[in-house]
Amino acid sequence: MTDRCQANACGTTIEEGAFMCTAHWRMVPPALRRAVRRASQECGGWQGNPLYLPYLDACAQAVEIVALQEKLPSDNAFRRAATLLEEYMAQSS
Repeated sequence: MTDRCQANACGTTIEEGAFMCTAHWRMVPPALRRAVRRASQECGGWQGNPLYLPYLDACAQAVEIVALQEKLPSDNAFRRAATLLEEYMAQSS
């Protein structure tokens, strides 16, 4: 199975489970790459996990950093999902 690079405007096919193609992943600072990996492992991809929000946030930051470097719009699905989840959690409290 394969996935697509999550960087804005990139359609490169990548290995299943990877987040970005090699070129874009290298644009992400090492500390943020570690944060994306760690958050992914901690939440296990389960949206009901309370650690899903940090995962969405780390992914959004990575996409935004690449977009900034490539002078592309930084809007991305990870940021929109994180915002919606934060709003939902605030209403549920």
